[in-house]
Amino acid sequence: MTPFDRLDRSQSPDLPDGRHAQILALLKDAGSVRVESLVETLGVSTATVRRDLQQLDNQGLLTRVFGGARLVTETSFAPRAQAHVTEKARIAKRAAALVAPGETIAMETGTTVLAVASGLDVSGLTVVTNSVDVLLATQPRTDIKVLLTGGAFEPTIRSLYGPLVERFYAEHQVDRLFIGAGSVSREGLRDSNIEAIGAKRAAIASARRTVVVADSSKFELTALTLVAPWSQITTLVTDAGAPEAELDAVRAAGVEVIVA
Repeated sequence: MTPFDRLDRSQSPDLPDGRHAQILALLKDAGSVRVESLVETLGVSTATVRRDLQQLDNQGLLTRVFGGARLVTETSFAPRAQAHVTEKARIAKRAAALVAPGETIAMETGTTVLAVASGLDVSGLTVVTNSVDVLLATQPRTDIKVLLTGGAFEPTIRSLYGPLVERFYAEHQVDRLFIGAGSVSREGLRDSNIEAIGAKRAAIASARRTVVVADSSKFELTALTLVAPWSQITTLVTDAGAPEAELDAVRAAGVEVIVA
């Protein structure tokens, strides 16, 4: 029996979320997939498969190769850090300016959140994080106290996840959370890293204010799972390339929108 024979047919290939879930399941099982095999298995066009693979690659969940895709490697974080650098820098500067001296802030994983951490310019902060990169970025600052949540290490996103992270946030409260996004929709914040969803939701529940930092490319993606609706988000910081109609929908949900 091949990995394709073990495919969960309950996840409909007619919907992007269902296709993405099936592609990721096949990758986890086989390590790589071919476009022609996905076309046959999912019953969709070559163009649709290629678009799905590109969206998942943009989210760092797989690596595109000639004729198909393979599992991401531990170095996959690096290419994502080089994407939309100018926009992320502007977003990070505006987001970091929201922090007041003496606050306790939580910082989730992701390249834009890492840029915020690197740009913090106030003192007396306590930073809670499950991100190894945020830890390294803030460690040289003697005026910042850093608390690592603990948890299982996920090398592809260089962060910790699992029950220990969730328990930490359940037992603590922070003034402000900075969190990235696999994609941004009118519903809210979405992500495709299933194992990390629990940690993200726990972090949001622990925060008095939650700030989503996401460049405009995230409005073009469709991530697998809704992490949180806009009713649980305080602020969205994005760049001028974000579609105005989508931003209006976010504002209508009561979220402060800052365009960097």
